[in-house]
Amino acid sequence: MNNKNANTAKLLAKIGGFMCMGMSVFFLILSMFTPVEVTINDSYSRGTLWELPSGPIAFLLGMIIGLFILGIIALMISKRVQKEATTAQGFILIIIGFPTIIAAGAGILLIIAGVQTFLAKKVQELT
Repeated sequence: MNNKNANTAKLLAKIGGFMCMGMSVFFLILSMFTPVEVTINDSYSRGTLWELPSGPIAFLLGMIIGLFILGIIALMISKRVQKEATTAQGFILIIIGFPTIIAAGAGILLIIAGVQTFLAKKVQELT
């Protein structure tokens, strides 16, 4: 039987995952060419991503890589939702959705995909 909620969750999770990955690549490229200003303990630094000291660069790269990894997790879950939706997949998509709201609304798509995954699970239980 064709589960429309699972199809919707799969589509929204794929779109949200690709948006997260695309925004992380965009932020990485932008930070390589645009100077960043950082003030830590009254110490002012200005430079591109590769010119900054290790503290600010580690934080910025951590955020960019984290956003990329969350996008990959969303894509992996989107492949599995169609086969069998589980409650854990819904929770993970909703949890991933909150920190990725900064990625041009990808978080909202992932939160909706998580809710659709819960609904797909209920439909699978009823059939």
